[in-house]
Parts: sequence; C-alpha cells; structure tokens
Amino acid sequence: MKGSMVALFLLLLLAGGPGAEAEELNCGEALACLLGCPSGNSECAQNCAQGLHPKAQDLYFVFLTCVIPKCPGSPPSAVCVLQAGLGPCKSS
Repeated sequence: MKGSMVALFLLLLLAGGPGAEAEELNCGEALACLLGCPSGNSECAQNCAQGLHPKAQDLYFVFLTCVIPKCPGSPPSAVCVLQAGLGPCKSS
C-alpha cells in the first residue's frame, strides 16, 4: 500500500502543468511501469516509455538517467525514486 501511495505521488509530481501540453508531457504511466518492473529486468525500464509523447519520452529518459545511479535495484524502490524526484533529479 505504501508503494502505491508513493507511485501516486510520483504520478502527480511528474504530470506536468495545466492544459493539453500537460497530458502530452505526463510521464506518470512510465513511472508506474518502472516501479512495477520485475527484479533484474533492465529492459523493462526502457520499455516503459513506449507510447509516450516524444517530449515525455525525453523527460522520462533524462529522469531515468538521473535516478538509476542514485537508486540501486531493479526496479528501484518507490521511496528512493520519490526522494530522487524531489531532490537531486527534480530539475531533470
């Protein structure tokens, strides 16, 4: 339950701003996918960006590039991803 609350917060955090562009840039589904990747499956994180708007894909991969070294494990823990998203990876 705690992990799903963190995932929900991440969805809201990275949803973008108001308006139609926010929907295009929403990486929330990709982050939820990332947190659900099976352990040891590195391809899963890459595949989570499929179907996103190209700009959202770019944002997701920049964020992922920042998070991976800070949050070991596959998938990284939701708490670590949240802390990285609020801290060192916030501007990513």
